[in-house]
Amino acid sequence: MRRRDPERLTTLRITRTQLVKQEGGKGHIAYEILCAEGHQQWSTLKRYSELKELDGQIQRAFPSSSMPFPPKRLFGNMKEAFVKERSEALQAYFDGIIADEKMAGTEFVRSFFRRAEARPQGQGGGSATATPTVDGSKLKRNRKVALLGFASVGKSAIAVQFAEEHFAEPYNPTIENTFHKTIKHKGIEYAFDVVDTAGQEEMSQFPSRHCIGVHAYVLVYSVSSRRSFDMIPVINTKLLNATGNDQAVRILVGNKTDLVLDRKVTTEEGEAMAAKYNMKFLECSAKYNEHIWDIFKSILAELDKTENPDQSDAGCSIM
Repeated sequence: MRRRDPERLTTLRITRTQLVKQEGGKGHIAYEILCAEGHQQWSTLKRYSELKELDGQIQRAFPSSSMPFPPKRLFGNMKEAFVKERSEALQAYFDGIIADEKMAGTEFVRSFFRRAEARPQGQGGGSATATPTVDGSKLKRNRKVALLGFASVGKSAIAVQFAEEHFAEPYNPTIENTFHKTIKHKGIEYAFDVVDTAGQEEMSQFPSRHCIGVHAYVLVYSVSSRRSFDMIPVINTKLLNATGNDQAVRILVGNKTDLVLDRKVTTEEGEAMAAKYNMKFLECSAKYNEHIWDIFKSILAELDKTENPDQSDAGCSIM
């Protein structure tokens, strides 16, 4: 049974800043904010003036609040150093909201972060539609993907091949790394953060940091390792229990198809397991860059289905 989400904001995190252009060449900085109430997640865009209005409401509703709000600046507010400084100050302000359970649960605060441009998403189940700028262009969207699996199945090789387009040798056990790649899908740029996690063991706990802010999970096994394949149901159960969402977007991937003579798991077995646990299925070879891109194209397609079930998939391109 899925745990009931708390009736208050539990996450407010600035994930990106964006210059939004307007007619006449003017523009303003928009802050992309990852919001969450328990396992319910979404992203929204806010500009400084809107956040300043919210602070005014908070000060009237909570007169004893001592949270400092970053002051207005008339000149130089588009410079990179200042934008970074203001982002850090706003993040500290958001942290103060989350720390105050009463404030985080106040209806006008919750409603502010749930306005029209913010589309709620279930944990691990979808992505917010890109918000158009004033001139009609689309903003870049963040997509975070976690690679899970037994040790030595090639999670790092898949991440490196996707992000850096080469095969990583020799193998070094991963603690945790994050790789970045920008792609274009249906006219929208997506900034992928690919988290290469440490190998999962039978008795290891699922890291709680992979429960929040992750849009999709790739469960990887090696077609040359029966043990890694048998670990998939264990990892899947841990994932669903930790996130509390049985609709989390998951892709099952059988890696190392280049090891033809060493294959221990058939394609049919992989397909059957994916069907059993309601996952998309692919096989790949990170060594020869076969079907690596298809993994991430499938992720975007699965995320699209959660929002636009009647729309067909469109082309993707690497930026």
